[in-house]
Amino acid sequence: MSEQMNISMRLALYLLPLWGITPSAHAQDTLAGYTRRITGETIGYSAYTPMASQALLTRTNTGQGVITWETEAVPQDFKGDTAYFCWVGGNAAGTSSGDEPYDLAIDGIPALTITTHKNFSEPGWFYRNDKGVSIRFERKALDGNNDVSGRVTLAVPRSMVTPGRPLRLSITGQHKDNQDWLMVYQYQIGDRFLAEVFPLLKRAPNGDTLRVIRIYGTYAKAQGLLKAAEGAQHKTFALHSDYNDVEWAVPYHQRDRSITLSLEVDGKKESDTFQLSPLEPLEVHLVHHSHTDIGYSNLQQEVAAIQNRNIREAIRLIEKTKDYPEAAQFRWNIESLWAVENFLDSASDEDVKAFGDALRTGRMTLQAFLANELTGLLDAEELTWLTAYARTLEKRFHVTVNSAMITDVPGYTWSTIQALGRAGIKYFSIGPNNSDRIGGVLSTWGDKPFYWKTPGTGQKVLTDVAGSSYAWFHGTPGARDPARLTQRLLAYVRHLNDEHYPYKYALVRYNIVSDNAPLDTGISDFIRNWNKTYIYPRLVLSTPTMALSAIEKAYGNKLPVYSGDMSPYWEDGAASTGMELGWNRHVRAGLEQTEALEALGGAAPDTVALAGAWRGVVMFDEHTWGAWCSISDPDNPFTVAQWQFKRNFLVTADSLARSLQPAPGTLQVVNTHSWSTHATVRIPGFTEGAHVTLADGSPLQQQTLSDGDRLVYLPDIPGFSAVILKAGESSHISPTGGATQNGYTFTNDHVRLQIDSLNGSITSLIWKGNDIVRHGNYGLNQYEYVPGRDPSEAQTAKVKSLDVTENGPLLTVIRLTADAPGARALKIEYRLDNITGKLIIIDSVDKVKVRTKEAVHFAFPMKVPGGDLVADNGSFPYRPFNDTLAGGNRDFGYIGKWMDLSNKDWGVTLCSLETPIMEWGSMRSEVIAPGSSVSAWKKTFAPTQTYFSYALNNYWHTNYKADQEGWVGFRYVLEPHGPGGLVDCYKRGEEAEAPPVLANGTIDAPLRLSNPDVVVATIIPVKGAIWVEVYNPSDRPAITQIKAQGKVYRSDIHQVILAPLGNQPVHLPAYGRVDLLLKP
Repeated sequence: MSEQMNISMRLALYLLPLWGITPSAHAQDTLAGYTRRITGETIGYSAYTPMASQALLTRTNTGQGVITWETEAVPQDFKGDTAYFCWVGGNAAGTSSGDEPYDLAIDGIPALTITTHKNFSEPGWFYRNDKGVSIRFERKALDGNNDVSGRVTLAVPRSMVTPGRPLRLSITGQHKDNQDWLMVYQYQIGDRFLAEVFPLLKRAPNGDTLRVIRIYGTYAKAQGLLKAAEGAQHKTFALHSDYNDVEWAVPYHQRDRSITLSLEVDGKKESDTFQLSPLEPLEVHLVHHSHTDIGYSNLQQEVAAIQNRNIREAIRLIEKTKDYPEAAQFRWNIESLWAVENFLDSASDEDVKAFGDALRTGRMTLQAFLANELTGLLDAEELTWLTAYARTLEKRFHVTVNSAMITDVPGYTWSTIQALGRAGIKYFSIGPNNSDRIGGVLSTWGDKPFYWKTPGTGQKVLTDVAGSSYAWFHGTPGARDPARLTQRLLAYVRHLNDEHYPYKYALVRYNIVSDNAPLDTGISDFIRNWNKTYIYPRLVLSTPTMALSAIEKAYGNKLPVYSGDMSPYWEDGAASTGMELGWNRHVRAGLEQTEALEALGGAAPDTVALAGAWRGVVMFDEHTWGAWCSISDPDNPFTVAQWQFKRNFLVTADSLARSLQPAPGTLQVVNTHSWSTHATVRIPGFTEGAHVTLADGSPLQQQTLSDGDRLVYLPDIPGFSAVILKAGESSHISPTGGATQNGYTFTNDHVRLQIDSLNGSITSLIWKGNDIVRHGNYGLNQYEYVPGRDPSEAQTAKVKSLDVTENGPLLTVIRLTADAPGARALKIEYRLDNITGKLIIIDSVDKVKVRTKEAVHFAFPMKVPGGDLVADNGSFPYRPFNDTLAGGNRDFGYIGKWMDLSNKDWGVTLCSLETPIMEWGSMRSEVIAPGSSVSAWKKTFAPTQTYFSYALNNYWHTNYKADQEGWVGFRYVLEPHGPGGLVDCYKRGEEAEAPPVLANGTIDAPLRLSNPDVVVATIIPVKGAIWVEVYNPSDRPAITQIKAQGKVYRSDIHQVILAPLGNQPVHLPAYGRVDLLLKP
């Protein structure tokens, strides 16, 4: 047999109740109060005895949650006055709302009402009716939430039972509109013992090594004996009524062997054989933390208070345990620096000093991320700001942050690793959710430490995905219940042994109770006592750096190295708030352009406002969108308040970003990028008939719009420069012109656009003889509404009208209105750039509030023969069909600002400005197969040229929004092109998001790059200097000279001067980034 299920026996004895009788009362036979389920919800949940793990569940919510079950049959020869039925039960106490009523019925007849209480310190409860029926609960244990489990005894008078027949019992929670609960465990009480060989070694007094055996089970009588034997060894244990748990040990051998274990209870004997294998050396590093959901389980303000308490308590425990053995000294890992931000905002000077002292001991650790992000939503600069607060804290407290934790979220972009490497982060601890919409992340990567390597630059970050997830100890109170903690620990150690874990050191996340949990005040004592008692496995209260550096030191050159994108799974939930997702991306783009304008104009930076705006952007992309009941109870004030708090991150970011923006200009157009470009610029409020020229009077192509604004085409705007315009004579107005129309077909000098008259999508887009649209089931930009989970039932729009609102030499605007399922209206706008052939698509959806499951997609079927797909990963390009790691999301991925489908001769770049989520080949199916509780994820995918922009959905069952209503817009820029490379794709994406802008003030380029294939990705004014991030967007190394007005220094992400650059060229590997500081 396996070591997990070694021996069990079922001895047919009756249980003796130990309460509710006086010492003089005679013992009564007790019958099993549960034998089989009739109806009712079931749930997996631990009880005071590990032999009970599944339960019937009723709640005091709707009043409809009935649970019904049968007892053991009353014996035919029953002669007593009262029959006693016993089962394992539990109810909310620590999480209770108050006094909560549940109605008990016996054989369909109402018997009495049970009222549970919020007070978890009570020893139990007892209720009796006037007919002699009584029910008693004896509390045996508290779980991590201070909810209770214990033993229930129901006394039923003889008049209500029939010999030979069971009772049918039911309990119904009354209608109280809350989530309080009561459970009846699906476990039949009786004499039953299990023996289990633990992966646990201890030292005998004579120095021998012993293998520990655990014997546990339930016993019916008040007292008795259990005799255990293995070979010549014997041991007798005293038993008491109910649950018993004892430990024995047998000699350990470093070889495979079998033992036969015998158990005897009250003269009944059973035996079984165990196969024992030797144990490999193992040191378990428990990384203690509290997963910081910013909301979800609690209001955000309450979460801040919980984490503040944790930090204060950790400071106390670090001091208390400073003389403990090193492995047992208390350590606390702050996974989200948002918690530190809140703590410092409310801390006294004394608190701040104590916090800094704790940090410098190395036993309070800061992790690099501000929060647990949805990394698929982040671009390169936002990834930089994700770790910016860590750098602030490093300087303030004189500590080093060299590790990062991310928790709950499954899947992470490859660009995250480049950002970590640039921030000096060596170690990355990942603790994903254990089951909820996680795809293959945990099953593929759990407990397989590896170096995650970035392309081109070759940066490596040692990464570990906790195979136990972060939630292995959820539902347990930690060291407050050492037996349960031991059980959970050894279950995982056994798993590691079964999986032949090849390393001596294992990182295990230690987060007790639940999300936003309290820390475990007793864990240091538990580990100290454990390591005194046992020699295997050794336990260490640890940090990510401690655990992963131990692995690195022992196995560094043997660890595998992987490159690729672990494409995330949870970002689709952000599409439950499509308007806000797009808004946040607009704010981010505006901040990046404002930084450049300030640097070019020599403005003094408002670093506080800038950091605050970026904080809001980052926090909006944090994974906690709302309450745990956001879907089941969307109008609950708890749900509404959490979304308002979340949304306020964005509102604040937008307000601060606007305060930083320079006053808009009138006749000065600024290119905030480092390369030259061309652009069509809109000049508002221009007098009819006036002409716009360059400052020297040179004429420009232009077009007057129907609202009086003027479009002007500027053929060349040098990088980091401004073009100054002026008003000229009306005689120089450009001649009329534009696209020609033939029904639903529009043609200009570059493309021919054909629109489907029924649904408004594009059926053909011909550029230089090549039709970019793949003919089939979908047109390009076809609106697809899925009413439910099944994309095969998708419905499309129905066109009502088409109008050409602008048509001139620069721009043709075609506007369609349509009826669209799931919406009050759909507006589609196609903007044909008559100078370049570029097509801008604007889809505006007036969304109807729908709370049944739904989704909106826009189809992009493309046709580029032999085309290869490349997309923006956030910090560098990647090929989704080649670069997605095993276990990553294959249903949808992320295209940052752009994706490009090209062959060697031509291609097309698609920029998505409001959402980065793109589905590959087909729309994501959320159909749940029979027998399953979740929809399946694709395990494989093949290259395709059919894509779907995943615009809106409400498919989640928690956290995200249940509905969205009102206008939401999606912009796509489609640009056909000839031969080119990744540099051109990068520039198209950046220009689509941040085109040249009208701005006043003197513009002076602080630097120039000699190589046009190298760009400035970020330029920010800092105190007394300008910080510049030079980037090579190509897949080949590059060299450039820097021509600057002042002194140029090599720097880093900390904006620290490393060395003068002088006249040296800058060498960049493929996708490489180099930091510079420019000083006057």
